[in-house]
Amino acid sequence: DPANITIFGESSGGTCVAAHLTNPKSYGLFHRAVLESPGLYQQKKLSEAEINYGYTLSALAGERSPGCDFKSPKTFKCYYGTYMYSKQPKHVIKTASRQEAKKACSEFSWCVAFYIEADIGQTSLYNTSTSLYDGKLYGSDYAMTHTVCTAEGATDILKQLECLRRAKASLLVNVTDGVPFDDNFNTDGFAPVIDGVDSTDSIRQAIIKGEFAPGVPVLVGTNLDEGTEFMELCPDIECSATVTDFEKWTDQMYGNSSSRLVAMIYEALPLERPLPMCEASGGAIIPANQSYWYNTAMRSATDYGLTCPVRRLMRRLAETSHHVFGYFFTRTPVMSANFASTSTMGAFHGAEVPFVFGDRFEITGEDEQLLASRMGCYWKNFAATGNPTINSGHCGLAELPTWPRYKFGSQVDPKHVEILLRLDVGPQLETIQ
Repeated sequence: DPANITIFGESSGGTCVAAHLTNPKSYGLFHRAVLESPGLYQQKKLSEAEINYGYTLSALAGERSPGCDFKSPKTFKCYYGTYMYSKQPKHVIKTASRQEAKKACSEFSWCVAFYIEADIGQTSLYNTSTSLYDGKLYGSDYAMTHTVCTAEGATDILKQLECLRRAKASLLVNVTDGVPFDDNFNTDGFAPVIDGVDSTDSIRQAIIKGEFAPGVPVLVGTNLDEGTEFMELCPDIECSATVTDFEKWTDQMYGNSSSRLVAMIYEALPLERPLPMCEASGGAIIPANQSYWYNTAMRSATDYGLTCPVRRLMRRLAETSHHVFGYFFTRTPVMSANFASTSTMGAFHGAEVPFVFGDRFEITGEDEQLLASRMGCYWKNFAATGNPTINSGHCGLAELPTWPRYKFGSQVDPKHVEILLRLDVGPQLETIQ
């Protein structure tokens, strides 16, 4: 039915839904939107995207991918605040001078990249340009002292396209695993680009302005422990971190002198679960009495990257007269096909997906089966009617707990901030303090 289209995505898929929801070119092409744990800041500036694209062409040429050539004569593009890892250099020289390093690399036909470590006065020369890491993330010291320079790929657009089209998928994945503007908790190395043509403004700015597809009902929410999958994209912190470790982590993550405020926000919350498992501890699961500060960091990262931006989206949608149905998924699944132990992951990023689709190979026990049946009905009803509680005739449950429209602030009684549905064994209406 072209007059009853629902667009629906999780994680980066939710970001794509948000991009359509806030892009006037997409208005009228869909009638309802579902966003599960969307990355609402998951976009790239055009300048950053162009640099990542140029590096990809260079890296493919460095791997001798068919149809990929270097610019002739050889020139170099430098990426400050990056470093090479997991690759052995073919030659090392004692200099931190970029000019001397370029001259040395140019003299060797095999040299396609060099890595300057200014802090030790050394430059390594490579015959491949892959395995670059973005050291600029969260104020790393590498941002000041380390630089990778690679021979530039072809500049002719037809040659660039040929290079990309002929590249093996496995190689393309490998060379884009690390790019100059790489993944962090908010964005991906490759993400929707604000190019001034198809996308003229960020999703974030559109939300602030309240610019959404008119009259489109929205079902949207997040999970309790989104951060368990993404802590590797944050500053390092041990699973058995002390308060001193936590203070250092928050200063790197959020800025100097933020640790006391962050600690105050979370001190009244239960933070004994999930039980983190860290490689630094030999893969051991850290007990609750040693993981408090790690979990405080993880929950704050969850809220910073996902929970708070999504709640702001809910509010702006409600303020602009959209029908919003918000949820908060807090169930730790009994098992997952993706993780050996869900006790270390909690209600992780993507944990709700099997419940929405009723994936029986992951859902166990009567409680989870009931939750999955209800969630599947909510999603089907919403897609058909724009309201998750209205029976659409597409699911087997005759009755569902009422899912009220999202409310906040003055729309709710003075004791509460928001009303949305908590999805756990139940499910039950949750008032968020």
